Amino acid sequence: MGGASSTPNNDEDPDLPCPFIEMRAEARINHLAGRGAPQVAMLILDDTNGQVWNSTCRFYGGNHTEAELISEVENSSSASVLDRGGSHVYLYTENSPCVSRRNCGTPCMQLLIDFAGRHPNCTVDVGFQRPYGSRFTNDTFRMSNFIDQLKIYNHTNGLPEPKIPSNLHFHRVNVTGENTYPVHDDL
Repeated sequence: MGGASSTPNNDEDPDLPCPFIEMRAEARINHLAGRGAPQVAMLILDDTNGQVWNSTCRFYGGNHTEAELISEVENSSSASVLDRGGSHVYLYTENSPCVSRRNCGTPCMQLLIDFAGRHPNCTVDVGFQRPYGSRFTNDTFRMSNFIDQLKIYNHTNGLPEPKIPSNLHFHRVNVTGENTYPVHDDL
């Protein structure tokens, strides 16, 4: 189930049943309540019996939200669910996962790749509203740009080339909140 490929795996079904719209709405509420936190992220862990774990994280500086949530779920009492067949992680983040870090540390995109690789029986869907980084806008964003930037960062910092596991999927969440759709690319 968890073979690796060199390009992102993207679902073809634009009506993928997932909680990203609700997560986006709740993240917006948390963002406003967080008094200026520039990023809010949420993670839900489901198994075949329903939701078993969830958490919300606000970023004020320091560790990025994706890193915090991955660490939390892997160290939670529900961590064993990650390795069961039929488990599903939904991670929503307002900004797309970073592909480089200024002050050392592993980029969040690589952390997600590694997380999905450690848990090949778990489907990992990552939803985000807008591309992160000054080089990317909603109009020019392509997943291949992110993977290329991550390859450059990893090469420069002596890290292995990223291999996207088949159980990892990325989704843009429509800004109007009406739809969620997979990141399609020309790879």
